[in-house]
Amino acid sequence: MSQPVPVLFRNHIIIEPTGDLSGFIVRSIVRHGIGRTYWLPIINKIYLFDISLGSIISIQVNYPTKTVKECSMNNRFAGIDIGSRTIELVVVDEAGKIVRSLQADTGYAPMRTAEKLLNGESFDRIMATGYGRNLFEVAFDASTVTEIKAYARGVRAFFPTALAILDIGGQDSKAIALSDAGKVRKFEMNDRCAAGTGKFLEIMAQALNYHLDSFGEAALLSTKQLTINSMCTVFAESEVTTLITGGENRNDIAHGLHVAVVQRAANMLRRVWTGGPVVFAGGVARNTCILHLLEENIGQKVFVPEDPQMVGALGAALLVSDDV
Repeated sequence: MSQPVPVLFRNHIIIEPTGDLSGFIVRSIVRHGIGRTYWLPIINKIYLFDISLGSIISIQVNYPTKTVKECSMNNRFAGIDIGSRTIELVVVDEAGKIVRSLQADTGYAPMRTAEKLLNGESFDRIMATGYGRNLFEVAFDASTVTEIKAYARGVRAFFPTALAILDIGGQDSKAIALSDAGKVRKFEMNDRCAAGTGKFLEIMAQALNYHLDSFGEAALLSTKQLTINSMCTVFAESEVTTLITGGENRNDIAHGLHVAVVQRAANMLRRVWTGGPVVFAGGVARNTCILHLLEENIGQKVFVPEDPQMVGALGAALLVSDDV
C-alpha cells in the first residue's frame, strides 16, 4: 500500500489520510494563534471540526471513504474594533462583501469578550483597531491599524465619494478629512475627556430620566431654546439639575444638551473639513436629534451608514484583505 500523502490546506490545516484510508487525520497549524472553525467538504459531505486556541491538534474523523480530496474555501477576512463601550466584529469575503457582523458590550474584560465573539467564526486573517487593539495584538498575535485609517477605509466602502468623517463614539470623538483618493488628509481627535461623547449623552439622559434610545426623539419635541453653558460632564449635570429645579421642561433641557454636543462636534469637523460629502459614524450617529442638528449646523445633508458602529471593524477587515 502506498504511503498517505498529506495535503496542505490554506497554510493552516494539513489533511492526512489514515494508513488504511478509512478516514483521515486533520493536523492544524494556527498561523495567528486564534481558534477557528472550518467547514470541510468530504466527498460531497460536510464535516464540522474546531481548532483549539493556539494549539496543534490531530482529529481522527471516522467517516468511511476510500479517497481524500483537497478541500477549498473562499478567503474570508475579519476586522475587530475594540472600543471602550462595545466591540464589533466584521467578516468579509474576497469581494469585500460583509458576510458576518457581530457586536457585544466590551465589559470589564475586553479580551474575554473578543474571544467569545471570535468563537466559531471562520476567517483566514484578522486585523484589530480601536482603543484595545494593542491588547488584542498581544493576546491573539494579530495585526493592527489605527482607528483613523480603519474609519477612512470603512466609510469609503459605504460612501465612495465621502470627503469627511465625523465619528462620535462612547468616550471619544474624531473628525477626519479625506483626499479624493480616500486617503487620510487631516484629522482631529478628542480622547481626553467624555465631553460631547456618547458617555456624556448617556449621563445626561439618566439625569433627565430618559432611556438613551429615546433621548434624541424627546429632544426633537422641544418648544423652547435653552443654552447649556458647560460641556464638562460633572458641571453639565449640575446645570441640568438647576434647570430642572427651576421648572424647565425636560424636553427643552434635552434639546439644549444636544445643541451643545453638536456645536462642539461641528467646530472640530470644520477645523479639518474644507467641503464635500460628510459621513457620520459611531454609536451617536443613531441619535436622530444629533443628526438633524448637525445637518442644520453645517448646512448640508449628512450621510449615515446603515450600521454606523461597524465602520471601524469593516475598515480593518478590508485593510487586511488588501494586504493579501
